[in-house]
Amino acid sequence: MRIIWGAMTLAVFLYGVVAYSVAASASAPVTGLPEAGLLRFALGAAAVAAGLMSVVIPRFIPSEETIRRVMASEPDVAALGLNPRTGRPDPGRAALIAALSAPERQLLAAVPLASIQLVVRVALAEVPAITGFVLVMLTHEPTSYLPFGAFSLVLVVLAYPRLDAFLERAATLRG
Repeated sequence: MRIIWGAMTLAVFLYGVVAYSVAASASAPVTGLPEAGLLRFALGAAAVAAGLMSVVIPRFIPSEETIRRVMASEPDVAALGLNPRTGRPDPGRAALIAALSAPERQLLAAVPLASIQLVVRVALAEVPAITGFVLVMLTHEPTSYLPFGAFSLVLVVLAYPRLDAFLERAATLRG
């Protein structure tokens, strides 16, 4: 999960580098655009809305019902025992998982749900950087990216994967 988070964090910086490079080499801004202030406002509003969604929506993904369903069932040890890189059965891994208690196996089965939550949160947190990138491409003003990129970077940093918090939530929903 940290690799996904790191890649998405790096993307925010890459958008800025590309935006500055393209804007520096461009001759003139795109013509026929609405008033620059209106464009900034519209893209800024979209960035703030996505930023708020990146904080609020992941609290509901996955749903409590989905977590309860995973936590109420006995996970398949054979499925959990597959090698994540090859997809083939790993007898050593399966033996370790079989030695876990039922609640521990349930928590292990819930881990992929945390990945879904992370991807949704970081994708929404990256939207302000993308809207800032679009603004730079349209106006050819490279400094326009700075507030969008900074806001996006703060959101992505706040989305740092905390598996422990997710597992605590899953354990409480188990009942």
